[in-house]
Amino acid sequence: MKNRIIVGVDGSMASLEALRWAACEAASRRSCLQVTGVYSLSAIEALGSVGTGFVDRTEMDRLRADCLAQLARAVQRVVDLPGVDLHYEAIEGDPAECLATAGADADFVVVGSNGRGPARSFWLGSVTAGVLHRCPCPVVVVPEELGEYRGTIVVGVDGSESSDRALEWAADEAHRVRSELRILYARHREFRDSQEVLGWSEDFSEVDAGLVVERAVRLARERTTDPVDGLSQLGHPTEVLTAASKNADLVVVGSRGRGGFPAMLLGSVAQNVCAHARCPVVVVR
Repeated sequence: MKNRIIVGVDGSMASLEALRWAACEAASRRSCLQVTGVYSLSAIEALGSVGTGFVDRTEMDRLRADCLAQLARAVQRVVDLPGVDLHYEAIEGDPAECLATAGADADFVVVGSNGRGPARSFWLGSVTAGVLHRCPCPVVVVPEELGEYRGTIVVGVDGSESSDRALEWAADEAHRVRSELRILYARHREFRDSQEVLGWSEDFSEVDAGLVVERAVRLARERTTDPVDGLSQLGHPTEVLTAASKNADLVVVGSRGRGGFPAMLLGSVAQNVCAHARCPVVVVR
């Protein structure tokens, strides 16, 4: 543990909610909270400087000062937790790249599900998607609105190494906050069809799912003394995990799935769950 949490703030409602959530986490973990903003020249200004070999440093200094002022206003607006070790940081560059790079020295990076400007119209903010692809540490994606406390953490498993790491993270977190851990395995119809083409039966699919869940429950109980239950559920992983998020405090997923068809599927599943979940989603590499 590095006892450092990074949260990206750009003034959007989602990033303010991410800041609020990250501050609460920093307080409960007694970690340093690094509130990070990223600034750069506008596309038109950057185009005007191409080939000139000159960037107006006075303008860049102004952008940095504006960024720091925005971070200070955001903290004053949403954070009311005396004693939190909080620092501001304004970085020049590409937001996704800067946050991902900073994540190399953090326990996790927190971002909102979408940001300001045109990216809000996308299914997932472009900066958030970029951080998910590049960040070496877990990434927490926070929606614009958070529900009430449920005392439950949900983790999606599929038997892969990536989902094992997500399971370990979720079990450790459940133990830390004394929450119930709910393990979900989604049996996707298209994957079942591919099994049938190979001559595998529906019964085999159910047995396989049962073995994955049984193993996951056993591993989780080695890491937490709080309640653990496991369930295999028919449906697309995105739909299953998004539905479960309505009654959870966290949903935890791995960044990739196991071999074959799920390996192509699960990366998009992680992003889709981040875009539509009703609670924060933790993506573990």
